[in-house]
Amino acid sequence: MELEDFAEKSIQFAVQSGAQYCDVRAETVSSDGFLLENGEIEHFTSLRDSGLGIRILVNGAWGFFSISNPKSLDELKTATLDAVKSTLHYSINKKQKVRLA
Repeated sequence: MELEDFAEKSIQFAVQSGAQYCDVRAETVSSDGFLLENGEIEHFTSLRDSGLGIRILVNGAWGFFSISNPKSLDELKTATLDAVKSTLHYSINKKQKVRLA
């Protein structure tokens, strides 16, 4: 599954779980490195990391969570549900609720 697909699913999971708003930032970073000894390449590495930053609004309170290198929808759903629950818990004592125009 592509990172963009995970991003779309996280929005669905958040809204289904009670979030009034959700936005997602997807990012992939690639890097290469090598070790030279006496002008010869001794070691080469290539890394690719990806992740999602997810902002939610639940019951007038903002919440944020991130997930690195998502591997399954179950993992994403669990993280999303945990974030919604945590934000809902925080919102209970929040005196000034956020309202979007």
